Amino acid sequence: MDYYYDEDRKTREEQVEEKEQAVLDAIEKLTERMSYSPSVGEITSACQSIKSKSTTHAYLKRLQRKGFIDWEPHSMRTIKIIKSSSAD
Repeated sequence: MDYYYDEDRKTREEQVEEKEQAVLDAIEKLTERMSYSPSVGEITSACQSIKSKSTTHAYLKRLQRKGFIDWEPHSMRTIKIIKSSSAD
């Protein structure tokens, strides 16, 4: 069941999607800037709405399950965004 506190607030599901997008954006920007994959800590620092590495790790696992990223959880700097092959 979705609860709205007021008209300007999003449902919990919408917030999760927003934070997943923030993680994807951070990965893309950091990779462009550094020319290699960012660490979980660097992604956490880049996402102002996420305060802990474990939360970032949870979002990374969700994004991997959804097919947005690929990574080796116990290897450093292996996060890659999977580009959509469909023409939008």
